[in-house]
Amino acid sequence: MNKYIKTLAIGLMTGASMLTTSCNLDYKPIDNFSANNFWGSQTEFEGFITAISNHFRSAGASNVLFNAGELRSGVFEMATIDGSGIINSEPIQNLYDADHPQFSTFGGYYGFIANINELIYRCNNTNVLSDKVKNGLLGMAYGYRAFYYFQMYRMYGGVVLRIEPDVILGNYEATLLYKGTMVINKVTARANYNCIYAEGGTVTVNGGNYKAANSKTTYPLVYSKKATVYLKGGSYTTTQAIAVYNEKGKVTISGGNYGKGNSGFKGVIVNFNSMTIKGGTFTSDNYAAALFCGENSSTVISGGKFTAKGDVVDIYSGRKKLLVNGGTYQGIAAFSFVWNENNTKIDKSKIKLVGSTRYKITYYVG
Repeated sequence: MNKYIKTLAIGLMTGASMLTTSCNLDYKPIDNFSANNFWGSQTEFEGFITAISNHFRSAGASNVLFNAGELRSGVFEMATIDGSGIINSEPIQNLYDADHPQFSTFGGYYGFIANINELIYRCNNTNVLSDKVKNGLLGMAYGYRAFYYFQMYRMYGGVVLRIEPDVILGNYEATLLYKGTMVINKVTARANYNCIYAEGGTVTVNGGNYKAANSKTTYPLVYSKKATVYLKGGSYTTTQAIAVYNEKGKVTISGGNYGKGNSGFKGVIVNFNSMTIKGGTFTSDNYAAALFCGENSSTVISGGKFTAKGDVVDIYSGRKKLLVNGGTYQGIAAFSFVWNENNTKIDKSKIKLVGSTRYKITYYVG
C-alpha cells in the first residue's frame, strides 16, 4: 500500500511541476485583428472600409437617416383619423434643440467619425498601400466623414469638429477636445437651434450666410458660452432671434451684416461679458436695440453702422465699461442708459448721428 501512496505522491508532484512550468502566458494573440498587428496589409485596410460601409448601412444609421430626413421633409402630417396621438411627432415638427435632441450621442455619428479618423491616419502613415489604393480609401473616408458632419449640422446647427484620432494618439482629454480652434470661411446655414454654438476655445468666422430655420426660432444665431469668437464677415439674418449672444465669452466683431429682420427681445447683438465692435452693419427692424449691453458687460465700439426704430444702443446699469470712439447711429437716441451713466466714456467728436437721432437718453426704471 505504501508503494502505491509513494507512486501517487510522485505523480502529483510531477503533474504540479508540469503545470507550473507550462504556465507561460506571454504569447502573441492568435487573432490577427488586434490593435498591435492590424493595418499590416492591403487586405486589412480594405476589410476596415468594408466594415465601415456595412455599419453605415446598418439599421441604426438608417433609423437616424429616416428620423432626421423623411420625418422632417414636410410630407408627414400631425393629424390622425381618430384624433389619437401620433408617433414621432417631435421630428415631424422639426423640434430639434438642446432639450429635444431626438438622438442620444448625436445619433452615434461620432462613433463612425472616430473610426474614419483612424482610417485616414493609418492611410497617411503606412507603406503597405499603393498610391492608387490609398487615394481610393481616403476618398471614401473623407466622403463618409463629410456626410456625417453634414447630417449633424443640418440637425443641430453646430457640432464639435473632430478630425484627429485623439484616442489612439493618446491625446484624449475631454476638457481639451471641446476647447479647440475652429475657422469657418463660408457656410450657408439655417438652424432651429444655434447656427454657431461656441462652448469654449476660439472660433473665427470669415463669412457665410446664417439664418433661423423659421420665424418661430428664438435661439441666437451665434452663441458664445465662454469662447473667444472673431466675427469678420458674413450675413446673420434674424427672425425672432438674437444675431449674436455673448454670455461669458470674448467676442470681437469687425465685419458682417446683422439683423435685417425682426430681432430678439433685447437686441440684435447682446453682450453680457467682453465685446469689441470695430465694424459691421447692425439693423433692428423693431423696437429692440441694435446693441444691448447688459449687466457686467465691457463693450468697446470703434466702428460700425447701427440702426434701430427705437433707441440704438441700450446700456443697462451694472455695466463694467462702455467705451465709444466711433460708429454711425440712427434711431430715436444713439445711447439709452438705465439709471446712470457710470463707467462710460463716449467721444462725441468721433461718432456720427444720422437724421434726428438724439445723442443720449436716460431711463429711471421703477
